[in-house]
Amino acid sequence: MNAIDLCNNALVLLGKAPIQAIDPNGRLPQRMCYMHYHTTRRNVLGEHQWLFATKTATLDSFATEDPQGYAIPHTVPADSLRIWTCSAPGWTLRGNQIFARPQQIQIKYTRDEEDLDLWSADALYLFTHRLAAMMCIPLISSTTLRAELMAQYGAKLQSITNPTK
Repeated sequence: MNAIDLCNNALVLLGKAPIQAIDPNGRLPQRMCYMHYHTTRRNVLGEHQWLFATKTATLDSFATEDPQGYAIPHTVPADSLRIWTCSAPGWTLRGNQIFARPQQIQIKYTRDEEDLDLWSADALYLFTHRLAAMMCIPLISSTTLRAELMAQYGAKLQSITNPTK
């Protein structure tokens, strides 16, 4: 599975012909794939705590412990899309820094996983539907199909997030 395969899966949902390349200067479907692929991938990754993209890290602050008890900055890993947990109580995320009182903290986060061979079938399904929805208006001018695709996306995400409901 590669980026072109996923784009073609999304294009099939829209009734469009497959593409051979993702190209910012190509035909409209190629340009739409170029425009929406990475943003959509990051959005799908950030919406669920995927096992294949979840990572833990220990962050040490280069700042010294503040004697007045103010939070000190810890730089978030560059590949982080979403922080799920932090070992420090009362932590705050601002930009690419977590502010927390301890010098060292542990976090669990979703990384920006680009290797599609690691992705689960559910994540690939969600990606394809969301990408198709993003391209629906410019490629086929259908708000109805876009709404259907997003409803399917939402239902699948809900079933993954809350499997007992």
